[in-house]
Amino acid sequence: MKIPIIILFAAIFIKLTIGIKESLEILDVTDVSVNLKFIKNGRDYEWNLIVAMNKNRSTMMRSLMKCDKKASSENIQICRISKLTPGTTYVFEVFDKNMDNDSWEFANISSREVTTDNPSDVPEMPSDLKILETTNTTSTIQWQKPVNSFKFVSYNILAYKFYPKRTIISFKYIDSSENPQYKLTGLGPSCKYIFYVSAFNNKGSSQYILSDEVRTS
Repeated sequence: MKIPIIILFAAIFIKLTIGIKESLEILDVTDVSVNLKFIKNGRDYEWNLIVAMNKNRSTMMRSLMKCDKKASSENIQICRISKLTPGTTYVFEVFDKNMDNDSWEFANISSREVTTDNPSDVPEMPSDLKILETTNTTSTIQWQKPVNSFKFVSYNILAYKFYPKRTIISFKYIDSSENPQYKLTGLGPSCKYIFYVSAFNNKGSSQYILSDEVRTS
């Protein structure tokens, strides 16, 4: 007896989907945000809510959340939870929407405990800003991490175009490496730029370090 291909494919898909272990993993931590990897078991992305459980006060809060699907998998979302409190221990939990009674129900998916950074002062200025490669619309830069900083550092990056017309494009980036690299996109062809990089936290922002002038092709 031959099994129709469409039925066989559906059975394999269901088996693979069921085999996915749902989890909520911590990717990075700053003073006011946590980046999470949400691995799902094939459920609808539009009907999930991630909440921050403040372990210091045993309170629940719906945090400002930005999630993006990871291109390599339909079952993975990367979610940045922001507006957290520095020096606070959190656990993040997933809730599903119950469409029958329009309520949220705990999905039995939690992260490990994590404590946000608690800086005492503004970060030092990054150093040694270099331009590695430039095309007609992009430029890749590299710099040195500020001294005496936490593991993950938040950066403001500015692309100041001063020829032929003055404009500024801003970027935000979080990285843990000693020599971070960032690819600036959306630049104009045959334009002159200066790039600026600063580090920031909830206490304020460092001074900007400036790059040399660069011209896109």
